[in-house]
Amino acid sequence: MNRMFERGATFLLTACLAALLNACGSGAVSSSSDPALPFAVSPSSATAYSGVPATFAISGGGARAPYQVTSSNASLLPTPSSPISETQFVLTPSAVTAPQSVTISVQDQAGKTATSVVTIQPNFINGDITITGTAPPAFPNCVGVGIVCAGQLGTATLTVSQNGVPARGRNVRFDVVQGSFGFPVDATQLQPFPTSATVTSDESGRASVVLRVNTGAAPQIATIRATDLTSGAFRTATFFIRQATVGGGDFVAIPPEWKITGTFKGICPGGVVDYLIFGGTPPYAVRSSAPLIASVSPALTA
Repeated sequence: MNRMFERGATFLLTACLAALLNACGSGAVSSSSDPALPFAVSPSSATAYSGVPATFAISGGGARAPYQVTSSNASLLPTPSSPISETQFVLTPSAVTAPQSVTISVQDQAGKTATSVVTIQPNFINGDITITGTAPPAFPNCVGVGIVCAGQLGTATLTVSQNGVPARGRNVRFDVVQGSFGFPVDATQLQPFPTSATVTSDESGRASVVLRVNTGAAPQIATIRATDLTSGAFRTATFFIRQATVGGGDFVAIPPEWKITGTFKGICPGGVVDYLIFGGTPPYAVRSSAPLIASVSPALTA
């Protein structure tokens, strides 16, 4: 009886191992290459833009690497010269002046073939986005390309063109991808600012938008995107958000001093002075050292 039980246990263990091996397979066929599905490359039809990388995926049919990828027009849509092992690949279309159709073919090790038809569209977003800080002259560290300070304004500019020829009248949408900034409708608009703004390119193909960094924003790297709404082509760019400084200070109020002169001798003068606060972390506590002579508005309640 003991021997019979031992043989039975061995048989059951072997059967379980066999079932486990059958379930796992040899590793050459991935779950994305299910033999029950037809061998395919996706998307089977795609729209791509000149100079913008497009991603494709291979799946189904028990596909086995390596894969040979070829193009019906290698000058418009170049493909890898050597077979690839991955089930994803990226192709970058060349420049076109009008829509062009190209067929890419993928063949696996077993000879299975799949195709995808790619329509290449002209890309009007050929230039880079330029971000420029436009702070007052009192803040020289906030003026320049690639830098906008907390609480300050800047501009994002892009030239829309096709093969070097400016494209006017193109609708371009600017979006906040990452960062503490937005697109104010006017200079007095309170936060939060809209995270998207659409403008139209001018006669020179220039599309420009005003942006404003949130007050008190910490130093960070921000990302902005510009999209040509007609074609869908887009560009992204990054810029630095930093604190405003005056004379090396990270937290300042201007003017540093003020003087009001009365009309008649012996009579106290009256007047109002506006202060601008830069840097630091709001909310701010504002106090007067001589409240009976100079009061603060709005009044400090803390």
